[in-house]
Amino acid sequence: MSPNRPIALGLLAAGVIIILVWLWTWWLPTLPAGRTTGFLAFHAGLRGDPYTRVVVLDLATWQATPLKREFTGASVDGQVVVTQRARSDKGVPTYSVEAAGKRRPLKLTPEARGSSVSGSGRVRPDGTVGFLHERSFALFDPGQSSPRLIGSLPEGSGDSDLGPVGSRAAVARNGLVQWLDLSTGELTPVDRGETVAVAADGTLAYRRGRRITVLKPGGGQPRVLEFRGRSITGPVWSPDGRYLACSYALGPWGFLSGTSGQVGLGVIEVGTGKTWRVLPITAWGETVATCLWLDDWFSGMPKGMADPVRPRPGAWRTK
Repeated sequence: MSPNRPIALGLLAAGVIIILVWLWTWWLPTLPAGRTTGFLAFHAGLRGDPYTRVVVLDLATWQATPLKREFTGASVDGQVVVTQRARSDKGVPTYSVEAAGKRRPLKLTPEARGSSVSGSGRVRPDGTVGFLHERSFALFDPGQSSPRLIGSLPEGSGDSDLGPVGSRAAVARNGLVQWLDLSTGELTPVDRGETVAVAADGTLAYRRGRRITVLKPGGGQPRVLEFRGRSITGPVWSPDGRYLACSYALGPWGFLSGTSGQVGLGVIEVGTGKTWRVLPITAWGETVATCLWLDDWFSGMPKGMADPVRPRPGAWRTK
């Protein structure tokens, strides 16, 4: 046997392993039609469009509608929408709540610079809105334009989620996940984490790096999920609490990378850990970010939200 043959066989085996790893990290099955329902709303950089736009994807028909107006939050039933005005007063973001054809402004103080409202959990179907506000949590009760400032949080970046119901909110600030009692302002530490999401039954999901931990409200063993080891952002809960949606990133040629690179939109089944892609990478360009997962949308969509060029239900399909 040639002395170079073992080297050649070793190189061949290494090449096969690299190809298999590449296929495993790059390829993802598409979410089967009818497996789940609802509307996924996400920000996307569309081809031929210089601006990032919100696109609403109907998971039942697989039709997508780009919107002509930005929104920063919505209730899970799609009936209450929070919008942000392009102009702000003295650097303070200007938000409004729209429901049943009426608009209610949310009044923020100058200390609210940098505050944001995003994600379905921050807006409840009854019109309650809540988000991080500097070193407190700002809670706007139904019909109210001024917030109640709850709790005392350290300065820094973070995330929060009200969830559709309940007497507490989940907050993440400086890498620490905590429960915030909305009545007393008391904080209860949970774990290290960067982003949070609360399901309708109170189940908490939080992301730390590439892993998502799921905690049931009654306690028990936490469940740890991954999206095939990829870098992710999010997650957000499906209305039925069976799935989590997240955006995932890959580097050049499909190899794992940080949050930079090409981005797609994926779904994880919480009970089994199975992963699917909802949007293939570069289907809408190279920027896709998870926004909301709604049970309903178009029946309660505020007037002027749909794109008149591509009216509902939309002309674009993703499969």
